[in-house]
Amino acid sequence: MPTYNRLNYLQEAYESVKATQFEKLEIIISLDVHPVSGLPDKSILRWLKKVSEFDRRINFFITPQNLGLSNNWNFIAEKATGDYMMLLGDDDRLLPSTILELYKGIEAGADISFSNHYLINENGIRLTQSEQNTRRFNRYLLENGIVHNIEKYIWLNAVPISAALIKTELLKEIRFPPDMNTPEIVFFLKAAQKGAIFHFNSDYLVEYRVHSGSATSQGLFLEKLFECLDDFSVTPANERYKIQFMQHLIGGAFHRYIKTGQPKKALQLFFHRYYPRRANYIFSFVKQLFSLIYYKRKAL
Repeated sequence: MPTYNRLNYLQEAYESVKATQFEKLEIIISLDVHPVSGLPDKSILRWLKKVSEFDRRINFFITPQNLGLSNNWNFIAEKATGDYMMLLGDDDRLLPSTILELYKGIEAGADISFSNHYLINENGIRLTQSEQNTRRFNRYLLENGIVHNIEKYIWLNAVPISAALIKTELLKEIRFPPDMNTPEIVFFLKAAQKGAIFHFNSDYLVEYRVHSGSATSQGLFLEKLFECLDDFSVTPANERYKIQFMQHLIGGAFHRYIKTGQPKKALQLFFHRYYPRRANYIFSFVKQLFSLIYYKRKAL
């Protein structure tokens, strides 16, 4: 679990792990330091020291500098000694049966076992949109068991990192691309290319919290994800799913380039092979064009 400054959520996450029916586990907590002061949150550090005295399964580490999401996941993976890992957010919660149920996928021969997950709000209340979210991320298309043609479903963004039990060796070997807050699809694609076997459980086994203070709530680094996946190889049978995914990303990548002061890269997207040429995208094109003109005028 990476954590930064949310002690109340971290305590909830820890209690949910402690309540699991799976006993042979280690709990690795990475305390990310402040990006300016380089110091850890005092209240979290105090709590970690206290709770680790009576729960010997806890190993906590203070990062050498502020790492952000993907770098933190790599940091934790390097510290892990178990055969399989879950990368749980400090604001999410496991159910008592989570690990046992996901481990059944491992016993069936998988390297990565994943499931559906509930959505909960900032107060921990389950949202009615959980099933709608499952459809949005295309998991309703999956059947229980070993997933065939997993490449297709990764491009459909159907594999949630928050509800996945992953072979530690894979995490250490592949690693997440640095400085990203949505790096999991890159990892899963690389794992699939290496021949990793994926198993799906349609049960809802994790509670994923949606709130304004999450690592992704301030906006995804879609320009970095777009660049990372641009030349990523895809089998001919699944190329249409990559095109669909990249076209979904491109608008967000455009706005991120504008926001980060890279108008030339934003302009280049208009001529990119993944830029949608559909008539119903004209309105978005006009909006993006005006955003670019406004930025250039403001810069003069």
